[in-house]
Amino acid sequence: RMNAFRELGRFPEALQDLDVAWRLNPKFVWENAPKSFSTAYAQLQSVVRKDPSHAQALAWQGDILMRQRDFRAAQVLLTRAVRADPRLVNARLLRGRSLGELDDWKRAFADFDAAVQLEPAFPFARAWRGRARMVSGDLAGALADFRGALRLEHNSAWILNWKGEAEFKQGYYRKAETSLTKALEVHANYGDAHLWRGAARFRLGDTHGSEADLTEALRIQPGMPLARFYRGLLRGSSGRGLEAAEDLKAALASKTLSSPEATEARRMLGGASTQSSSTPNPEVQAERLVKEGQHGAAADIYTRLLTAGSQKTKYLMLRAEAYRCMGRHDLSLADRLAVTKLTPGTP
Repeated sequence: RMNAFRELGRFPEALQDLDVAWRLNPKFVWENAPKSFSTAYAQLQSVVRKDPSHAQALAWQGDILMRQRDFRAAQVLLTRAVRADPRLVNARLLRGRSLGELDDWKRAFADFDAAVQLEPAFPFARAWRGRARMVSGDLAGALADFRGALRLEHNSAWILNWKGEAEFKQGYYRKAETSLTKALEVHANYGDAHLWRGAARFRLGDTHGSEADLTEALRIQPGMPLARFYRGLLRGSSGRGLEAAEDLKAALASKTLSSPEATEARRMLGGASTQSSSTPNPEVQAERLVKEGQHGAAADIYTRLLTAGSQKTKYLMLRAEAYRCMGRHDLSLADRLAVTKLTPGTP
């Protein structure tokens, strides 16, 4: 009916139907947007000319500009929409997304939070609020929002992906792998989900599964810096110095790695470049990392040593201590229990 109203030039009525449809199923509306942005924008503009404070028309114009990646212009229109109708959930959500694209996550959070307060049962508002929390470092709050969103929208690949990313960043690698596998069951060609599952599998010591995921992520989205970073770490830890160097140099050249990631890449790159003459002793490297307080990196080395299959009891105990220093008492306890199974009678 909305399309019929558009053909008849009855754009205010078309907008009413569009708004109702969006509230019923926003995903469907976003995926079935008009193919001609210029025509749709002009039709919306005819409504705005007659009524400059028509919040729905302004919001959908902002949506079109966001699809064209003109986020600053979108933000201007969406701010007008919010001022015209502060209770219009779509305008709040879209403005928050435009602010996030402009890296203003503090203001984006305020819009997402307002959208959740206006419509608590709207899963996408809750998911985007979680995204804002994750970017700001509030991983526990982010996970709570992602779980809440998934209770309302069970099979959303992108929400499952964000949940897996947050779990990975908290060190819950097994949970992250599970969430990301669910995301990939919904959407098999999801580059980000392959990236984060590959990263989780790397931290879990599953080198074969990790490399397969990271390579698939790069097939879907060539040049993805974090995929090159984790694949470089994996290849470097497997003694494949030349391949590791290629990946890590590409990741560093992107200038998008965080400071800890860049440091880890340079450290591995230094080791990879000298592997032909001398291979650094991983146990000594782990001891040095522990002294530097980098317990997560040390735990990764112990995981790789355990994968090699030698001195399991020793490396389980060392990894348990590294996990304890990270505050990951669940993982530490799991390693200590594994030791008691290997050597009954161990205190």
